Amino acid sequence: VPHPPPPPVSSTMLRHASRLASRASTRAAPARFFADEAAAATSPSTKLVLNFLVPSKALKKAAPVDMVVLPSAGGAMGVLPQHVPTVAQLQPGVVAVHDGAGVEEFFVSGGVGFVG
Repeated sequence: VPHPPPPPVSSTMLRHASRLASRASTRAAPARFFADEAAAATSPSTKLVLNFLVPSKALKKAAPVDMVVLPSAGGAMGVLPQHVPTVAQLQPGVVAVHDGAGVEEFFVSGGVGFVG
């Protein structure tokens, strides 16, 4: 069975298609992304500022550290300066705090880790 011929293309349709194509090609790429925005919002730093809280007190308050390793629900999560803002559910495990003097380890039975 032969196919019917396509309908004729009008000049109005061509003008609309041309206008849409030119708009699509001149659209600007998104100017920002969340990770870029977060990095630009904070000054470049070589240290991470750590607040480590338990229900009864603050174990670390605004302590400058090099890295923190958290036992998150998705696996061990290393946090360095300029890390993308994140919220992580903590599983039972060891929180390792790395600073210039060495590594301090704390056992946690659970909780929430906020980065950013």
